[in-house]
Amino acid sequence: MPDYSKRKEREEDIAAALAPVFDEYRESSIAIYNNSGELPSRGFWETMKKRLASAVEPIIALVESDALNAMLVPAFSSLTTPENNSKIIRDAKKRAEEFSANFSDMVLTNISEKVPKAKQEKEGVSVFVQSMFEDIFADNKKTIIAVGLVTAAITAGEMFAAIFITALINTRAVASAILEERPERMGPATVDYEGIPAIDSDPDVLFEMIPTWMTQEDALVCPICGPLHGKTKENWGEFDGPPAHYMCRCFLEWVIRLSNEA
Repeated sequence: MPDYSKRKEREEDIAAALAPVFDEYRESSIAIYNNSGELPSRGFWETMKKRLASAVEPIIALVESDALNAMLVPAFSSLTTPENNSKIIRDAKKRAEEFSANFSDMVLTNISEKVPKAKQEKEGVSVFVQSMFEDIFADNKKTIIAVGLVTAAITAGEMFAAIFITALINTRAVASAILEERPERMGPATVDYEGIPAIDSDPDVLFEMIPTWMTQEDALVCPICGPLHGKTKENWGEFDGPPAHYMCRCFLEWVIRLSNEA
């Protein structure tokens, strides 16, 4: 289970670590396109993968350590053994590499699909490309990434889905504004602390990231959390929910759905 007492602190740590990397790649990618008319090469993205992984790896290690220590009562909460430290380092490296690969692949997929369309339309291509890179490396991505890394139940795949969905929403807004000349639809995506991305000026385009407690698969689930299977945030009463206690094996699953689905 994650250590909720340090959740906000770790989110801020991750956002701070990613900020200079994202800023550099946003500015560099825009400059490359403006100077050459071409998108950055694959070598550019390979370098970005390594830098992203290096930036988040130490924070993930802290998160892993937080989670391990939160599993024991205070009197027995020291888990800083050589064996555990080695495992934390290995796990952090793997998760950092998964995150950086997923994020880089999302960027490449996004631009490879959207930029050719923009060029075919022959309308505002440079503006479109610049807006896309500004969006991909925007502050809201740091928020999603931070929540994904700190909340132990969100897997690398689910985190990738959250980032990718938000990128698609933003890209649609930019494309609508530039290619269809509808600037009123350029509202930026927003992500609040509950992880719900949407286009401010287009309420019909909304995906919800709904944190839901999943407990029925665990034979050792505690009696407090057993009845909570399938409960979402609005049913908990408190933000982190009853399962935030010692030795609980319950976990969160983030359910992605369209806003108009039941």
